[in-house]
Amino acid sequence: MIRKLASLEVPTGWLMLFNNFVHFGEGEAPAADDYELYLTQDILTVRQISPGAEGYFERSGALSIYLGWYPDGDPDGSYRLDLYRNGIDERIGFFEQRSTSIIRNALNLCLSLGAHHAEDSEIMDALGELS
Repeated sequence: MIRKLASLEVPTGWLMLFNNFVHFGEGEAPAADDYELYLTQDILTVRQISPGAEGYFERSGALSIYLGWYPDGDPDGSYRLDLYRNGIDERIGFFEQRSTSIIRNALNLCLSLGAHHAEDSEIMDALGELS
């Protein structure tokens, strides 16, 4: 079954590199092929960017967000949202959740806080309040 991408609130200043994040309704069990198609280690990659004289660039300290399902394709797995600074050089932390709605809220929260240059601890504290 082909599913629609989940709606996200992406502020200015973000570059969506990869997006295969689909929304499953609350209480809706993914079909067997959903685990292979949509619940993989590589679901979404987004990075902060800044405008420059020759286009856009990733500034020093830029936030990167990666979303995956772990273990890959496992019905007993969960989403994991990983946060980094400077590409993948500095891991800030991660957030795990099985609920599509909660992980979507976590993504939107990270995108918003990142756009407002929140401190890493502020982002992680806010994610902790979602669980």
